[in-house]
Amino acid sequence: MATVIIPGKVCKHCGGERWMEIYHMYKGERRKYYECAKKNNEYVKKWNEDHPGTVKKYHKSPKGKDSLNKARKKERDTLTDNYIRNQLWNREHRKGIYLVRMDIPKEQIDAYRQALIVKREKRTT
Repeated sequence: MATVIIPGKVCKHCGGERWMEIYHMYKGERRKYYECAKKNNEYVKKWNEDHPGTVKKYHKSPKGKDSLNKARKKERDTLTDNYIRNQLWNREHRKGIYLVRMDIPKEQIDAYRQALIVKREKRTT
């Protein structure tokens, strides 16, 4: 499910423009519809809170571990903004500086990404 921004379409729930692209099959035909991304995330969080045993059981299963490890490895290999935000947050948090992950500026993320690329190149040579 991809998140897309549709400028002309405003959500009644939150007033946002971020939508989840969701596909389903109807009479053998694949159809696409959009659902508010924020509402979807709230639903998933609530479901996870209501079913902690199921979530824990899945994460301990081999299938759950594989999917989590693949996602983390992909983030680490491609140096996504989310991965770098977490790295910066962990680094500052250990120093006793408390940040909000989403408040880290894009310039700082880009600078840290370049530093990591240089560090990786040195390690391989």
